[in-house]
Amino acid sequence: MIERRPQAEAEPLGDAEAAAVFAPLLGHASGILLGVSGGPDSMALLGLLASWAGCPPLAVATVDHQLRAEAADEARQVAAVCKVLQIPHATLPWEGEKPTTGVQEAAREARYALLAHHARTLGFSHIVTAHHADDQAETVLMRLLAGSGMSGLSGMRRVTTKAGCTHVRPLLGMSKARLVLTCQTRALAYVDDPANTGGRSGRAHVRRLLVDLAGEGLTAERLTRLACRAARADEALESAVSAVLDGAAVMVENRMVSADWRKVSLAPAELRLRVLQRLLAMGREHTRPQRLERMEALLAAIDTATSGDHRLRRSIADRIVTLQSHGLLTITMTSLRRRGMVLDP
Repeated sequence: MIERRPQAEAEPLGDAEAAAVFAPLLGHASGILLGVSGGPDSMALLGLLASWAGCPPLAVATVDHQLRAEAADEARQVAAVCKVLQIPHATLPWEGEKPTTGVQEAAREARYALLAHHARTLGFSHIVTAHHADDQAETVLMRLLAGSGMSGLSGMRRVTTKAGCTHVRPLLGMSKARLVLTCQTRALAYVDDPANTGGRSGRAHVRRLLVDLAGEGLTAERLTRLACRAARADEALESAVSAVLDGAAVMVENRMVSADWRKVSLAPAELRLRVLQRLLAMGREHTRPQRLERMEALLAAIDTATSGDHRLRRSIADRIVTLQSHGLLTITMTSLRRRGMVLDP
């Protein structure tokens, strides 16, 4: 039987606690562009940053994805609050034709591209968003249900890089309940996105599922703790991968990547898998990670060929992976092959 401990009452986030979180993450920024949707999470963060004595130059942007009729009014509400706080505000529209499938993923990519472009225009080094502990728990559960590996289970990172800007999520350790109370105690008006409580999207379903799982002991707090531990293990593994790559004679030339797989083959399976992922990403400005199952199947084929000293040729996405009999692994772009720029082994 699971012991259920009573949850402590949520408390609003105070200026001193917020400053202790902000200072090491944002104190050195040349400027901060805060993404504010008008919901309680981002409005609470706006109020906290506006009250932070050590805050670098601050500006706010609201992305209007033009997917909901209410979005324009919400952007105007955020602009009105920013005017009172004397903080510059811009509404960034996602213009153009929208995809018929994968709209949420496309909207997320467009949002960060618009924010990064606006931050660079302002000469600001940092983008800040209000993702919190409940968001992190949802992300971890979604990835767990999808069969993600260690990297996926580490969830959202507190600090990442997006389009030349540093993206910081300072509130990942804070619950949504605390942020709602923060808005209420500071008299910050906010809007509720219907997608947060209804809808049929994957995240909305997981949000409802979390309520049931919390009753069985799998709380948002425990899922975020899992993310922290997975991130710690992932960081150690990535460090080991770098060491393996250092000894594998890796070369990147004319968008062809090569490596001595005989050296890589001595490493444990998890490191070999991650080395392969890194090699596939080299020489590309933008690359989508491949599904873990596809990467595992490719690694199994390479391992089999290596043990038998056989040659191997496989395609994955827009790349050709070739293992020669003497252990040289090459990865080439199929578009380059069509132009005759890469010779067959």
